[in-house]
Amino acid sequence: MSRGIGTRRYSFALAVLDFLPVLLFGFSWLRVIQRGGGLPAVCGMALIFIGGLSKAVWKMQVCRTGEENETLQKLFRILMPVGGTLALIAVIRWCISAPWPLIYSRSIWILLAGFLLGMVLMGVWGKTLDDSRKSTWIKELTNLVAQSCLLWFVIVY
Repeated sequence: MSRGIGTRRYSFALAVLDFLPVLLFGFSWLRVIQRGGGLPAVCGMALIFIGGLSKAVWKMQVCRTGEENETLQKLFRILMPVGGTLALIAVIRWCISAPWPLIYSRSIWILLAGFLLGMVLMGVWGKTLDDSRKSTWIKELTNLVAQSCLLWFVIVY
């Protein structure tokens, strides 16, 4: 474990904010389970949720103690890609059978587009922004908006 980046990199408010998109995603996952989302969706979202939770706990630990937990970092780096792959399989299946005319007629496509735009921006921010506190706020707020769109979409859909 390393020490030293703690409060210079993550404020308590930023560490708390990191939990919000994870919780929103968790509620989306529960809604997908309720609707019978299928095994790839349920398993993929579970892995993403656990991975996101491990990163949020890691940030809180760094903020509070200044120590980094390598296990939580590794968990995040393993679970997110595996979960993302399973979720992508589920999304492709869903796209094939989705009632697109209904989605467009109810204007909920805007929520789906908001989520997708947020995820694209998260990828862009990951490649272009540094790990400063300001950049981390931008990333977290983008994720918060994207996860809000996803949750609203799976509730309304």
